Amino acid sequence: MPETRIVTFTTDFGLQDPFVGIMHGVVLNIEAEVRIVDISHAVRSFDILDGALTIAQAYRYFPPRTVHLIVVDPGVGSERRPIVAETEDYVFVAPDNGLLTLIESREPRFTVRHVTAERYFLQPVSQTFHGRDIFSPVAGWLAKGVAPADLGPEITDYSRLPIAGVERNGQGEPVHCRKRTSSFFSRQTNSQNSRNPMLCILTPV
Repeated sequence: MPETRIVTFTTDFGLQDPFVGIMHGVVLNIEAEVRIVDISHAVRSFDILDGALTIAQAYRYFPPRTVHLIVVDPGVGSERRPIVAETEDYVFVAPDNGLLTLIESREPRFTVRHVTAERYFLQPVSQTFHGRDIFSPVAGWLAKGVAPADLGPEITDYSRLPIAGVERNGQGEPVHCRKRTSSFFSRQTNSQNSRNPMLCILTPV
């Protein structure tokens, strides 16, 4: 029996418009047997750091060979690259803007490819909806069994967020760190334990 792959979605699109549903449909048109899971569509608009934290907190709770699609893309329509990243257990599809920085910091194996194989895109490609025309079809083809190596060349100059080590004050409390409020937990801050990624950045927030 063929393996049923999982594709997760993490975006800043919200749910008031049909964009998330459209992306689901693109994936299902390519691989109808896929299982789709929405991690979150409430990432702060165009906030790459918030998107990086969201996926870093969630991805390890999924079975191996899950395809994680993340779209927080203030550079849509520009020259920023679409990328696919592989770890030991997972594949990630995202714009090349630092969204995967926290994942790289936690994974012993992290290989990134620039997606250049346009035959795997939905044509014509819009200047404003790469989630539909590039990222979703690439995720669908990965779920169908296309190897990441078939999508484009390996690169090492991909974007990373400027994340520093955790600086603490005299009371041992983290300083200069983004605090993230959620509707369930009172707050989420930086931590180096296995379940909470660091979130200290070099620039003021």
